[in-house]
Amino acid sequence: MPQVMINCPKTGNPISTQMNMDQRSFDTATLSQNSVDCPECRQTHTWDKKDAFLEGEEKSKAQKQ
Repeated sequence: MPQVMINCPKTGNPISTQMNMDQRSFDTATLSQNSVDCPECRQTHTWDKKDAFLEGEEKSKAQKQ
């Protein structure tokens, strides 16, 4: 099952949110005010669904949501 990813705001690199879900679940999920400890920059990032995308999805597509 794909991981829910966000881009680190500092490095721009994708990081895992430690959540897994299929496309159908992702499409209907309410994801708001989640946080993740970033292995890229060592900061904690707060994120919402608009910031997230499923693993394997293009970054540019995620940024358009």
